Amino acid sequence: MSEEFLGATIDRETDEAILAIIDGESYWIPKSVIHETSGAWHEGDEGTLTLKTWWVSKGRMTAVSGDECRMKGDSQPGPASITVTHEQRRIIAPAVDAVRQQHGDRGLNRAVPEGRCIELICADYLAGSEADWVTEATKLRANLVELTAAVDSALGSGTVEEVLRLWRGK
Repeated sequence: MSEEFLGATIDRETDEAILAIIDGESYWIPKSVIHETSGAWHEGDEGTLTLKTWWVSKGRMTAVSGDECRMKGDSQPGPASITVTHEQRRIIAPAVDAVRQQHGDRGLNRAVPEGRCIELICADYLAGSEADWVTEATKLRANLVELTAAVDSALGSGTVEEVLRLWRGK
């Protein structure tokens, strides 16, 4: 018998255990209780984590945080996590899939981790929308066309002073 945890991410791995993130919580799970049908086994895997029922039903899954997520010799704190509602997850999931497709991941191997996808989405947001920079580029192009026409006209008159005056904006 087995218990399935959808949307799990394997954040870290040792010889004996994995650190899985399930619904925003971190759990150290012995490799010996991972069911052979599990879709998530190794560090970086995302998907369905399938565990042996006897281990889950005994209440052995205990969320850990901060120092408990560290491995020996690891100076960094454990994984950061965010908690989202099911409704928020329905909005986030298609955006993550779109980012994966943009980066050549066709959904078969989940080569782009969910955290990286969210990071890229946030970076795009902070950089401004595509519409903003397209509008600015269009304005700059129009100004360049206008300036080019004015310079061509001035060069046609043959006066250096006229070209310099246009260039200086006077």
